[in-house]
Amino acid sequence: MLRARGLFDCGDYHLLRRYERARQEDILAMQLTTDALQKLFNNTNPLLGVLRNIGLSLTDRLGWLKNRLVQHALR
Repeated sequence: MLRARGLFDCGDYHLLRRYERARQEDILAMQLTTDALQKLFNNTNPLLGVLRNIGLSLTDRLGWLKNRLVQHALR
């Protein structure tokens, strides 16, 4: 793939900087998501626990939503 674009050195500084910039948004989104999940699952608030379980059950039953989340995670 790199050779098709005329790039032979996958360690090229400019190539790596472009890749880093292109991935910044996805990396930030994953960081925010994992932080939110940690806070959601690491609490003792019973109401939040009930809401979390309802949300997880609903997501599990809605195949289209579950598939969309999986596809987004695999991008």
